[in-house]
Amino acid sequence: MIGQAACRDEDPELFFPVGDSAPARAQTAAAEAVCHHARVKFDCLTWALKASKDADVWGGVSEAQRRTIGRRPEETTGLRGNLSDLKELALTNA
Repeated sequence: MIGQAACRDEDPELFFPVGDSAPARAQTAAAEAVCHHARVKFDCLTWALKASKDADVWGGVSEAQRRTIGRRPEETTGLRGNLSDLKELALTNA
């Protein structure tokens, strides 16, 4: 999976914005833009949710956006339906 990740050649710090200041929001937007081109962004997002990654940008989805869909897919509307929603979010977000 990592071989297809668009983030593999980026500075890892890009995906770990701190706070909610204007620079942090700009950093989040830049990280989401990198993820937009990743062939594996849905897989990345799914992994982050299953691993309860509460912070940072994963699969092109910010911490705040992930809070709206729940930490773990199984804890919300059911795995299949929620993953469908996640895929739509990942594909349309960036």
